[in-house]
Amino acid sequence: MKHPSTSPLAALCVLTLAAFCPAADGVFGPAVNVPGIDKGGSALAIDGKTLYCGAGTWLYVLDISKPLEPRILSSLRGFSGIRQLAVDGGTLVASARGAGAWLVDVSDPAAPKILSHYDSVEQATGIDVFGNLMAIGQRGTGVEFVDITDRTHPEHIRLLKTQESQSCRFDNGLLYSGDWHSGMVNAIDFRDIANARIVGAAELQGYGDGFDLDGKFLYASTGHHRMRGPVKSSNHPDNFGKGHGMEIWDRSDPTAPRFVSRVEFPAFWRHGNDMWSCRESGGWVFCSDTHNGLFAVDARDPAKPVVAGRFCDKDPKHEDEPSRCINAVAVGDGAVYATSGGGGLWTIPCNVARFRPPRRGAPPAAIAWRDPYATPADSHFRAWTPPVRGPVHSAAAYGAYYYAGCSYAGAYVIDARTLKTVGRIPCAYARDVAVRDGRLYIAQGDDGLGIYSLEDPARPREIRRIREIAPGVRHCEWVYVPTARWAICHARRNAGRWHFLDLSTDPAGYGGYAPGMDWVRPFADGLVGGKWLGYARTHRFFQWYDLSGDKPVCIDTEDPSLTGPMPNRKNYIRSGSCCTPFSGDRILVANSDHFFVLSPGQTNNADGTPWPTFKYANVGKPWPAGMCSWDGATRVGLAATAGRSIQMADFTDPLHPNLAWQEKTAGNPENGLFDGRGRYVVPCGYQGLLVEKAP
Repeated sequence: MKHPSTSPLAALCVLTLAAFCPAADGVFGPAVNVPGIDKGGSALAIDGKTLYCGAGTWLYVLDISKPLEPRILSSLRGFSGIRQLAVDGGTLVASARGAGAWLVDVSDPAAPKILSHYDSVEQATGIDVFGNLMAIGQRGTGVEFVDITDRTHPEHIRLLKTQESQSCRFDNGLLYSGDWHSGMVNAIDFRDIANARIVGAAELQGYGDGFDLDGKFLYASTGHHRMRGPVKSSNHPDNFGKGHGMEIWDRSDPTAPRFVSRVEFPAFWRHGNDMWSCRESGGWVFCSDTHNGLFAVDARDPAKPVVAGRFCDKDPKHEDEPSRCINAVAVGDGAVYATSGGGGLWTIPCNVARFRPPRRGAPPAAIAWRDPYATPADSHFRAWTPPVRGPVHSAAAYGAYYYAGCSYAGAYVIDARTLKTVGRIPCAYARDVAVRDGRLYIAQGDDGLGIYSLEDPARPREIRRIREIAPGVRHCEWVYVPTARWAICHARRNAGRWHFLDLSTDPAGYGGYAPGMDWVRPFADGLVGGKWLGYARTHRFFQWYDLSGDKPVCIDTEDPSLTGPMPNRKNYIRSGSCCTPFSGDRILVANSDHFFVLSPGQTNNADGTPWPTFKYANVGKPWPAGMCSWDGATRVGLAATAGRSIQMADFTDPLHPNLAWQEKTAGNPENGLFDGRGRYVVPCGYQGLLVEKAP
């Protein structure tokens, strides 16, 4: 249901600047920082008299029998960048973006135990647990449903695509999903999980994320310093809150939620932190709004919500900002708890706060069904699936064999012609595989990087094990091997860095790192110009790495003279982009819905003009492009993970390509490759390894 932005009710219910009250007014008392908590506080969950706090690699369990005097009962290390927490029936679940999700036994709060780590399909952000079902809201792929009947071995059930799920909550046979850029809160009927579907949606004014539910109302925080559309009110023609605020929706009929009111917060936002959450308690709603702080909203009259208090954790290093990033909130009896990045955990006295257990109805029944991820007969591909169910994340080809990395299902050798399993490479976990000069490289998580000889390609033999891909980084999730000397690895649990590893030394030397996330694998699969490695850096600009010397040297193509919002600048690289060596010893970049071609080492144009871009010549608007690979002749394959699609492009005319065909996939395709027979090979998650039929 769309937001009725021009209705009289909408105009009347938008908070005026004069009504905003920066003082506590008796709602919030003096905050107290909880000692002993890591300062990277990031997530909270509460269960009666127990508070759970995530902070970086730590989980803390606190006794809040005395709400204003939290006492640490236990702590547990071994996580990574905890983003959100949820708890039900003695089981706690933690999301950690690219590092997936954890299940923890908290039946004894004094002795929590990690039960398992789950490799989510994509960026695990939102999370909830109810009975034997876990839901994970993921950045681009939607909501993943997971069977946790056996807490030590979670099993993937299915994905349901939403716009950009950042938070989720079970409620009476529905799962609500807060979707970020679209500003939606979707209601998903999952009772028949094989036919789960979105049955209703609230379309918010601002960018969506966190929300809370009571018996009748939906409370949704919004932010990101911009409205979703040209929404203006009669009270604030300049959009006072610029998207920051909280909305109330009547969800008595979840298929047609009805907008009730909106309250706005001051318009302050800092790039890099974009999460907002809220918790309701007896008509009061407590909203975290990143660097705006924490707001107490009196919503006892849902038609006229009023800001009645504000807490800010001031950062002395940033006096111009209202607060450190307040990223999570929980409500106890007489106290509100908040985490801040750099401030840890805060206890805030609040005489109107009351703990309210979620009212979610009967837990879901056991679910035996699993999405088959079937490959149809008319597909361009045949599919291989691992003997043990697991997602196929990566593939490499050598001679008559393929090698597949299948997460906790392990790594396998496959006959390229028959697609029969030849053998399993001994390893507990395999995320990424690569082949270079008769060597097989396998990224094996906590077991580091394994290197294998392919003297007998059917029976890879381990010849080297690298435990640290960077000083103190003992985890490996992704691996590129552009030359025999250099491997490039990402830890996933050390978000934001691709580490260069010098394989010519023993132990392997550390050659620095390239900043960037692991949303896609953005490096080209080989060099151009004898030394240049291309890097399509997500949400930044194209970069070159010169690999001819003792250390990789970065050449950034960003024009230093440009100002203004980065996405509006020329040559900006959007999410999902990739590059590949291309015809004429150049680099081809697939950037959202268009392409461009660069010569080795080419930087921004001296005359200030953007690089020429081009699209398919024979179609107006194809599905979004994805990660690209060149066959060495005229074909380019593109795989889009979030879009669940594969394209084949004909580049006979290099600057005027045609779309040869495109196909929707059941699974989520990742970086593909062309094998020695010219066939396009694509790892496609739970659908398996897709191998093109005779082209």
